[in-house]
Amino acid sequence: MTRRSCFAEGRSGKVRETPWGTAFGAATRFRAAVISIWSVLVGFESLGGLGYERVAAAELLDKVRAAVRSATDSVSSGRGRGVITRVRGPKAIPRLDVRFELGFSGDKYRIALEFRSVNGNAPMYPKIIAVCDGTALATAMFADDIKPGGCRIQVYEAGPDKGMLATATATAVYDEPRHFPAALLQIDVVRHDVGIEGRDDGMFLLTRQTERGQYEYVADPRQGFNIVMYRDRVKGDDGIVYESIKTGEWERQKGIWFLRKLTEENREDGAVGGRSVFAFDEFEVNPIVSDDEFKWEQLSLCAGGIVVDQRPNPPSRGYRNVPSPREDEKRLDTLVERVKSLPPTSAPPVRFSRSSRGVWILVFTVAAGACAVAAYLLRGHGQKGRQT
Repeated sequence: MTRRSCFAEGRSGKVRETPWGTAFGAATRFRAAVISIWSVLVGFESLGGLGYERVAAAELLDKVRAAVRSATDSVSSGRGRGVITRVRGPKAIPRLDVRFELGFSGDKYRIALEFRSVNGNAPMYPKIIAVCDGTALATAMFADDIKPGGCRIQVYEAGPDKGMLATATATAVYDEPRHFPAALLQIDVVRHDVGIEGRDDGMFLLTRQTERGQYEYVADPRQGFNIVMYRDRVKGDDGIVYESIKTGEWERQKGIWFLRKLTEENREDGAVGGRSVFAFDEFEVNPIVSDDEFKWEQLSLCAGGIVVDQRPNPPSRGYRNVPSPREDEKRLDTLVERVKSLPPTSAPPVRFSRSSRGVWILVFTVAAGACAVAAYLLRGHGQKGRQT
């Protein structure tokens, strides 16, 4: 696709009056006005009827930045359902297939995940429920081989730790629901100076070049000047060029734009490494979401299960999930208070995911190799000593 700048400086100046009289001067001014209107119409036509040919770059950047701020600030609550999928490699081998339902209000949220079988393999956790009330994050993980009760609850600190949330939801969700648009709306657009130029399809390309690599953003006026594509190319210390491409589809509801679908593709030296999709089938912008959706009672399906406190230095690492008396429910209003009220018990052994098992196999293999090398060196040293 050919690109052209839509911010070429136009020539301007005063119309010099001549001794021919005011009639000729008026005609000249009329001609200038006609030319000005004609140039606007030409610009309007050349960008598919969007009419941004003569708009200053600074004004366009302001529109894009305003869209970024609106997308991250205007949606304070939401409720919806959808699908999360992930494939690997150029042959798109399925790796993850999840159906989800969620509700959130500010930093509070509830996410219910149902994992489907992939390539004939049953999921490690068919169902996960995650609840965050701002004081803590608790997740109930269900599986037939978890004893007792077929489920276990993990408690984490609340906060913007993406790695923690990925662990808590078996890597299905990487960030809080209110921050989903931030995965596409990179903060660079707001913080840094970027170049901007028009494209033949009426969209705008924003670029930023650093020592590490190149960053590109595409803003679409037809989707509220929101970012619809983000791409970065960074050359690693190993010489490999790592590329991330994110595309988004936006919808407007109640006058507010929200990110309906996010697709991310990762490449290494041009070869596709993986692709993931997060998409809403249904979503409601700024509904009234009751705080009851963020209570410990949302984890009642895991009654009798073991609660493992993963927070730093907890009073007890393990608890038994038992119902609280109804008169205590209002007093024990937060997840933290509810955990404190549970009877302590011994924490079960940590159940590693498949990826964690692979890490431990690697660790043991390296350790065994190191021991073998050390033994070989010691034996060689002993033989050399005997020869001397």
